[in-house]
Amino acid sequence: MENKIKNFRINVLDGFRAIAILIVLLFHYFSRWTLLYPYSDKYDFFRYGKMGVQFFFIISGFVILYSLENTTNFIAFWKKRMIRLFPSILVASIITYFVFVLFDTELLFPASHFFKNILASIIFIPPDTLASIFNNKVQLDYISGSYWSLWPEIQFYLFVSTIYFFNKNKFLITFFILSAMLIIINFILPGMEGILANRIKSFFIVFNFIESLPYFCFGVLFYIAYKNKMMEKAIPAYLQISFLGLLLFQIYGSYSEPLKLGLIFLFLFLFIALIYYPKLINFLENRILVKIGVSSYFLYLIHENIGVLTINKYSGFFTNYEFLFSLILIFIFVIVSIAYTSTIDNWINRLLKKIFLKKMNELEMQKLEMYKLLNAQQHFL
Repeated sequence: MENKIKNFRINVLDGFRAIAILIVLLFHYFSRWTLLYPYSDKYDFFRYGKMGVQFFFIISGFVILYSLENTTNFIAFWKKRMIRLFPSILVASIITYFVFVLFDTELLFPASHFFKNILASIIFIPPDTLASIFNNKVQLDYISGSYWSLWPEIQFYLFVSTIYFFNKNKFLITFFILSAMLIIINFILPGMEGILANRIKSFFIVFNFIESLPYFCFGVLFYIAYKNKMMEKAIPAYLQISFLGLLLFQIYGSYSEPLKLGLIFLFLFLFIALIYYPKLINFLENRILVKIGVSSYFLYLIHENIGVLTINKYSGFFTNYEFLFSLILIFIFVIVSIAYTSTIDNWINRLLKKIFLKKMNELEMQKLEMYKLLNAQQHFL
């Protein structure tokens, strides 16, 4: 029964990823770049599709804790993360560069024309931060605008993995205390003045995952609820209080934007349904949605600049029906991403795992299983 539930959850999470990436595509193709679309703001109905990124952050919080619990050490965790993230961003960056060098004759996205921006994009650190290392003598930018969200992800991975492997038994309480402190500091910081406050502000400009930390925290909380449901355990009071605090924080921060708040509630509802009412959302196990979700990372990396360039150059041929061109383009990008992920990306991942994870031998796996057995009860106290 436990394995069945576990497999179901994984499929539904891919359904969540499909929702997240599709609303991001709608945002980028109909609302984000209205000055570049031939149809301007005629179909500008998807401004809050950008919230798909926040949905991805919640999913990441859920999945990363699962990954940590099934990894033996800090180095192995980061090897797995880089094997997952690096090949696709390298491939997507190279493709984007050549597409723009060959076809962007009007320089819609100048940053996509520079090879140096491939290098700036594939190391996951913000280009502005990299440029500052060289005293801003070199101007750098992302090869594609959507790459910005990878930096908060990387920061969260570092934050959560450091806490987890420092003291696994005290992970949850440590994680939520530190997260609460950072969120509160970030909330009150704009109203503070002085040298120390300005230094903290400068620090938070670079290390900006704190803006997204509440969403990652939701994901971690949902994972704990999921595990406790499987183990038939109650959720500790401090975690319930943490969830309530995060919820009130979102309401306070978004009450003036009802559509944004509505999407946040929808995302939270989907996770609650995943844990407690799975039959309500079993349609998200749909085979097509699952495939889109599995390929969502490459689709996210490849779609924005190339897609907007294509819309700018060719959607005008669909007079009065330009939106159809953009929908067809979404379909094409989905097909290409599924094909890439199921073939090239899978092959690269298998190869890299053989090369870099070969030290995770049977002894290490036995240690991991022993640890999980001995600490299953303590993890969720």
